[in-house]
Amino acid sequence: MKCPMCNCDNSDTDNFCRYCGANLQYNKTSDDKEKYIEAFIGDQYNNFKNSTFNIGAFFLGPIYLFYRRMVLYGFVYLIICLFVPPVIANIILAFVINGIYLDFVRNKVIYIKNSNKDLDESSLLEKCSKTGKTSLVGPIILGIVMMIPVILFIYLVYAFIEGASYTPSNNSNTHNNTELIYEVPSGFRSINDHYFYSNDNKHYCVINITNSYNSNYGYSEEEYFKNHYLNKEIMTKDIHNKRWYYYFETNSYNHTDYKYMSLYENKLYTIDYRINKDEDGYCSQSMDSFVNSLKFVDKSLSEA
Repeated sequence: MKCPMCNCDNSDTDNFCRYCGANLQYNKTSDDKEKYIEAFIGDQYNNFKNSTFNIGAFFLGPIYLFYRRMVLYGFVYLIICLFVPPVIANIILAFVINGIYLDFVRNKVIYIKNSNKDLDESSLLEKCSKTGKTSLVGPIILGIVMMIPVILFIYLVYAFIEGASYTPSNNSNTHNNTELIYEVPSGFRSINDHYFYSNDNKHYCVINITNSYNSNYGYSEEEYFKNHYLNKEIMTKDIHNKRWYYYFETNSYNHTDYKYMSLYENKLYTIDYRINKDEDGYCSQSMDSFVNSLKFVDKSLSEA
């Protein structure tokens, strides 16, 4: 063993230098601790000891702290960033992180050694190596957490743009589906022959209009209903001198579905109306208004 003061050779069992009297055991104890610290840190040990600026901490900020398993430090850093611009905080972090990390590792090594006094030196070194170094789990979790507000913001912007692209219908707008004419209730938004109304989670109702063409139906609307909806209570309603067949039911989610059907010029017209929420009855009133506006084009008048 060389003396740290005079650089003279001494025996490994000597407690003091034979030439200058310096304490050799202090240096031996210090070297012993550094072995465990180096095992804990890994390949970057010398960089942490000799470098004054940490480029990884500068670019990654809190992610770097989580990467180095300094979870509590990472959360403290995030709180600091609420009051200090992240760029400035990253610059400061890059200059101070190496010293903070070495102190963090020293405390971890002391804890490991005190908690595993029955282990020999090689086992303690392996324990330090497994406990320390780096981890990708923390940065991944942090990245996911940090992406949540970004995704939420994108969703809100998309919802706003989509909502702005619709123009609510009003009572004065008369629409037609080939031969069928109808008035869309006020406040309903439209996509082709699909209409919906939503207001502050108090009301939500949907209208869907379809028609299918077949010149050989061979049966009336009533027969069609009886054949396809055996367990439904079929009712009728005459609207503008045209009979419509319909039924309604409420499912387990407390949604009420109405289905209206009428045959005209070999086309089977179907109206589906669903009410999901209806706190003050607006959706029910709108349904009555919409159904009562249903009217088929009188082709004899148009041909004349």
